[in-house]
Amino acid sequence: MENKIKIGAAVIVLIILAVIIAVFMNRPKVSLEKNDTQTELKGITFEGIGENSVLSRSKKDHLRNKFGNDVTESWSPISFNSFPKSFLATHFPEIEKLANMLDSEQIRKKSGENSIKIKYPYADKNSDTFHEIILIFSNYTKEPLKFHLKAYKPEELLKNLEDKFSSPLEIKHQQEKYFIWEKDNSFLAASVKKDRFGKPYIDITIFYIKNLNGFFSKLTPPGEKGQNTNEFF
Repeated sequence: MENKIKIGAAVIVLIILAVIIAVFMNRPKVSLEKNDTQTELKGITFEGIGENSVLSRSKKDHLRNKFGNDVTESWSPISFNSFPKSFLATHFPEIEKLANMLDSEQIRKKSGENSIKIKYPYADKNSDTFHEIILIFSNYTKEPLKFHLKAYKPEELLKNLEDKFSSPLEIKHQQEKYFIWEKDNSFLAASVKKDRFGKPYIDITIFYIKNLNGFFSKLTPPGEKGQNTNEFF
């Protein structure tokens, strides 16, 4: 009986190892240039990264030096789930179309397999402001697609955003106020929330719309593209 238990445990361990190996074997290789060559940043920017930036080793090193070690994933689908489903449908229907296309059954897996998701689990220990940073790039072009940030000092951050990108559009939706900035082909939405201890923080999502459209077009077979490659801005 004891031998059977040991054999069963060994089989389970082998299965788990096989699954882990299969996942890592199927992950796309992330190859980065040492430096990027863009001259003038466009759109909404974060830490020197704009919509026309390309993720490079030097940029990755800069972010690591500022926010601590990073964790890179290449399988998480891209989603717009930081908003209530009705928010985009009501106020930004063209962006909702893109959200629905990326969330379709045929595209979700591909968007995870062909994007680079970088998280900074120690951001709160290396920054007195940010406590969650998730940056998603295209693995085709290394261009930014979506950034999701959470930070304390919401009033200070909102003022910084206003100083940098002008006054926002303010929208109240389902008892929550959103602050919206659009610049070039970038879209930023911010809202103030409270953590489990009642401490206010700002939840920021940046979408690089033109880059997302280009990314979507690469995920879609030529015969299925139709009008889905239209840019929304």
